[in-house]
Amino acid sequence: MDPQELRDLKGRIRDLNEDYAWVLDNQELNAWPKFFTEDCLYRAISRENFDEGLPHATLYCDGLNMVKDRSLALQETAVFEPRHQKRFVSGVRVLGREGGEILSSANFQVVESMSDREPRILFVGSYHDRIVEIDGALKFKERSAVFDNYRVYTSLVIPI
Repeated sequence: MDPQELRDLKGRIRDLNEDYAWVLDNQELNAWPKFFTEDCLYRAISRENFDEGLPHATLYCDGLNMVKDRSLALQETAVFEPRHQKRFVSGVRVLGREGGEILSSANFQVVESMSDREPRILFVGSYHDRIVEIDGALKFKERSAVFDNYRVYTSLVIPI
């Protein structure tokens, strides 16, 4: 890939990450599934489990239907204390290609504000992604949100 193609692709992946963060920050959960392929894998997993190759993830969606179920449950059935989150994504990298998949990573930080306390850092970590292009749009075939924290302060309500 020549340097200009790499810059363009990195910019498109940066836009994908920013759009993804905006949807979750604004709790537009009905739009969250549009970022994924039909055969996607989404997981929020601790650094410890990820590094050891352990399968246990705090949040695990295997396939678009599970992503849609999670989205619908949060919108219609889940009861949780109101919260506002902001995601900060940086350090987007294109790591290479495998077949038709783009390997990418980026760092993230999620800050949460709730009515009864000061804002606090909820998660810090990195995304490890496999991205494909479908009809001109980039989509996550696999997104692993690997969080570095050793504990989750509150429940993991809104995906990372």
